[in-house]
Amino acid sequence: MTGGATAYLGLGSNLGDRVANLGAALDALERAGLTVEAVSSVYDTPPWGEPPPGLDEPPRYANAAAAVRGDLDPVDLLRLCKGIEVAAGRDLHATRNAPRVLDLDVLLLGDLELATPELEVPHPRMHLRAFVLVPLAEIAPDARHPRLGRSVGDLLDGIDAGEVEEVELLVAAGWWR
Repeated sequence: MTGGATAYLGLGSNLGDRVANLGAALDALERAGLTVEAVSSVYDTPPWGEPPPGLDEPPRYANAAAAVRGDLDPVDLLRLCKGIEVAAGRDLHATRNAPRVLDLDVLLLGDLELATPELEVPHPRMHLRAFVLVPLAEIAPDARHPRLGRSVGDLLDGIDAGEVEEVELLVAAGWWR
């Protein structure tokens, strides 16, 4: 990644074999030449936001975080992630918050701050979401949010306790491979 920084990715799936989908995404990242340095446990989480029209109760997600390293610039990393999502069966034009086989988000990339039409780093809502911060804090509690100047662990401490309680361990660390 830019300057050799570690990129932190959020991984999610709420269709099909959710855990297998996350594992397949990690495998695809490695096949693309990235090194997966760390992977969190997998957590079962409620969907975020309003469900799409016609879907009263979307399925729960499996969420994890991964630390990856490679030679891609940030936008190319995002494009790789989107390509992996599409290969897994995700419709990138589906209604917002629609269920998805795979969702890969670039959360942090060292101390980089970037805002383009395609990509914003750090992820603009990561600090609000327990389903992102719980797995990310497991592998990188001291990683700093460059815009907020706070560690991931500190950001997690600021999340509503009720929301954090909704994040349940699904598969413990060491599940991948």
